[in-house]
Amino acid sequence: EGTDIDDLNTFFVSKELPIIREADLPPGLTALDSKPVGCALLNLGKKNASLVCFNKDGEVVHLVVVRRADLEKTKIAARKELKAGKGSCWQCPATKLSVATWAEGDRAFVLLSESKPEEMRKKFF
Repeated sequence: EGTDIDDLNTFFVSKELPIIREADLPPGLTALDSKPVGCALLNLGKKNASLVCFNKDGEVVHLVVVRRADLEKTKIAARKELKAGKGSCWQCPATKLSVATWAEGDRAFVLLSESKPEEMRKKFF
């Protein structure tokens, strides 16, 4: 665990997980009031992903980073939201969490928040 992206990436590299780069993150996660507060290996069945938790204005949000190649044969890869780019937010009907997805290079990102989709868009994108 660490409190800056370099520390988190050191952990991710040691576990052969995808790293994060500030340039890939929406503006709300790189702002001064947004800090990474922890990380973990997230098991997605046969593949693993990076999980980073951020504290933004008192709300903890979760960012999942996965290699796009690991999604190729899944329903997730075909989702129009993944291809829509940063700022595409919707609410999961099962969990009521707001979800934003985007892809950059060889990685795909999923941001989860308890905020409503409109609030999430304003706060992070």
